Amino acid sequence: SESATTTGEDAPFKSAQERDEAVAKSMEELRSKHGRTRAARTAALIGGGAQLRMKKYDEALKGYADFLKGANPQEPLRAAAIEGEGYAHEGKGELDQALASYEQLERENKSDFLAGMGLYHRGRILTLQNKKEDAAKAFTDLTAAHAGTEAARLAQARLDELKAQGVAMPPPPAPKTEGIGSDAG
Repeated sequence: SESATTTGEDAPFKSAQERDEAVAKSMEELRSKHGRTRAARTAALIGGGAQLRMKKYDEALKGYADFLKGANPQEPLRAAAIEGEGYAHEGKGELDQALASYEQLERENKSDFLAGMGLYHRGRILTLQNKKEDAAKAFTDLTAAHAGTEAARLAQARLDELKAQGVAMPPPPAPKTEGIGSDAG
């Protein structure tokens, strides 16, 4: 048998597009069979991701919205859905809506999953909107708030690019001083 992969295994799909079409179809079937269950909500998230990769942005947004409707506010996968919404809006050229999604991601994400990515995407969109000083501030805030994360590494690379373009670098944010000098006692 001829192999379509470099590992010597038979590929189940001829292309990524074919795979994403199959994923989207099977997730929709699962959702129709299982209604409002957790499995159906998770299928909405997975299907949304497949639709996003196929550049079917409206369908992706619907999947993400369906997932978010029933997701507990503490659900770690909410971050993936909100980020996906941002990417879908960005794909549609709706940069203000993308920015709002990424800001929501930064506000709501309390887990280590995608830590700092809301600020990173915010900086990316501000750069696209030619608001480079604001972007530099977002990236600087990110490197301080989420030091050591992948998002901070990505933000530093973006800061280096902006600096090379002559964008003025903002000072790092002042360290938080909660509890110091308070009247508690």
